[in-house]
Amino acid sequence: MQHSLIPIQPSHVPYELVPV
Repeated sequence: MQHSLIPIQPSHVPYELVPV
């Protein structure tokens, strides 16, 4: 599993680390 910066659907934050 690696972490990548992707836009989150609800704009609570511009970018967030998520497991891909």
